[in-house]
Amino acid sequence: MTDLKKKSAYGYFGDQTATREDAELEFDVFEEVEDLAAHVELEDFELDIEIFNSIGVPFYVEANNVRFFQRDVETPDSYLIIDGENKAVIDYIPNAVETEPLTPGRTTFSVSGNNSNLIEIGNTFPVRMMVDLVSRSNPPAPEGVVADKDNFMLEVEELQADLVFKLPLWFRATDYARTDTIEFDFVDIIDGSEEEVDHIELAKIFFDFESTFPLNILATAWVIDAQGNKIDDLLENNTYIIRSGTAAIPGESTFEIGLTGEQIRLFQDQAAKEIVMSYFLSTGDADSEPVKIKQDAAIKGAVSFDFSGNIPN
Repeated sequence: MTDLKKKSAYGYFGDQTATREDAELEFDVFEEVEDLAAHVELEDFELDIEIFNSIGVPFYVEANNVRFFQRDVETPDSYLIIDGENKAVIDYIPNAVETEPLTPGRTTFSVSGNNSNLIEIGNTFPVRMMVDLVSRSNPPAPEGVVADKDNFMLEVEELQADLVFKLPLWFRATDYARTDTIEFDFVDIIDGSEEEVDHIELAKIFFDFESTFPLNILATAWVIDAQGNKIDDLLENNTYIIRSGTAAIPGESTFEIGLTGEQIRLFQDQAAKEIVMSYFLSTGDADSEPVKIKQDAAIKGAVSFDFSGNIPN
């Protein structure tokens, strides 16, 4: 016997079949966008199955009964249909090459809206997938490939599949909301006593917005105390603050709000601490074209204050 090492074997391993049912995979790719589920429709979604073969044997792999689950339940919410069938077939995964270090055989199988119902599945925001796997060693080589009958198996005995989700944020939305808070310690801002507040003749709050999101943005703003209780409104409901902007031409707007004497005393008496900004983002109506959200897209907001009046000695 030659070329025999610990945990290694050489020769021709023939045509062998292995099966594994109910292989399970949990993924968190949708957790980051889960809050969008009720408001956003994904327009594009791609799944690449990248396979790395560290065994000196080519393989045929078939993934059957691919099903997705939205929650930890027994009944699948959806099934993956590729070219009319609930399975993915990879006819030939090249064998590894015995180099130092080992060179794995690699192949990629892509699933997208062009050959499957993946976009429909993506819009259910699944959290788990199950699949039945069948693999067969030494399948017929594709045209132009010379099959190597000298199989081997070393210490690394692995046929690994990585799932790569490509989720470009092309979407349409009609009522996606988000909320931010801005520090507004009114007592600290005016830096005075209640008597001094009574002598403030004018108080203004300036909001300056800039957005590179290709979305229309409406906003509502109100003031809260340290316990989160609402004190009073600053912006009326659904004030149009920005129309669609881009990285090249950001949407910009400025709002000036004059505070009444009653509001000034109210913010002082109830120790106003923060301004809450509630945004409503939309691409338009239900028939609007989807838009792409770029990685560096952002909403920027600046708040400034102007106080004038007579401060007693």
